[in-house]
Amino acid sequence: MAAARRVFRPRATLAVCVVLAAAFVGGAAFLLVSLDGYGFDRVAILVMVGIVVVVTALLGRVRAVADADGLEIRNPVRRRRVAWSQIVAVHLGVHDSWVRLDLDDGTTCALMAIQAADGARARRDAAWLRDRVAEHEGREPT
Repeated sequence: MAAARRVFRPRATLAVCVVLAAAFVGGAAFLLVSLDGYGFDRVAILVMVGIVVVVTALLGRVRAVADADGLEIRNPVRRRRVAWSQIVAVHLGVHDSWVRLDLDDGTTCALMAIQAADGARARRDAAWLRDRVAEHEGREPT
């Protein structure tokens, strides 16, 4: 059986989120200091930076935790728990942005914690998940 607990996080997306949020905050600080405009301009800048920071924080907190019972998936807005027995297949195709799980009820679930932008690491993580699903189905892992 696999390790007791494994955490998946997208590295490239996290790096982009941190850089983007820092650039917007830095740019806003520069504008607020140098701008001689009206109060509305300052409020608009703060609102825009607030939106960017919230969106990057939501994207940056994406993760999945695999344990003996299944996966706890935290996407930007939704958190979900999926048992190993519910997962039928794990997909990370050439044109997919992230892993997609086919579930036994006929639905799919996005697993944004494993993103194609991470390259070989994402493919290894998807293969690891496929092996765990195979183990829980009683098949021999690949």
